[in-house]
Amino acid sequence: MDGTRTGPGPVRDSWLEPVEAAEAELDALAGRGRLPQGEVLGILKRGVRTTRSLVRAEFEAGLPADRSMRMLSAAADRHIGALFDLTAGTVFPAANPTMGDR
Repeated sequence: MDGTRTGPGPVRDSWLEPVEAAEAELDALAGRGRLPQGEVLGILKRGVRTTRSLVRAEFEAGLPADRSMRMLSAAADRHIGALFDLTAGTVFPAANPTMGDR
């Protein structure tokens, strides 16, 4: 995001904060070796819900629809990536990881 928009006021990257918080919480769970399904799901749901409300507020304040959709898409991509990393690294780690996996 380049920090500009065609409508009033600057675009803030606050929409990214819940995504980063969810990633950090999932990393912390993985580090403790605890992966309760309900807690993982709650972290992801909270991150998605908060991101959606922040992007919606930006959209209602004048952010163009195409930029709003890009923000939501980027956030969804990061959430899916965090879940994949958690799954691939902790739940189902490679039995014999290649050099690239390490």
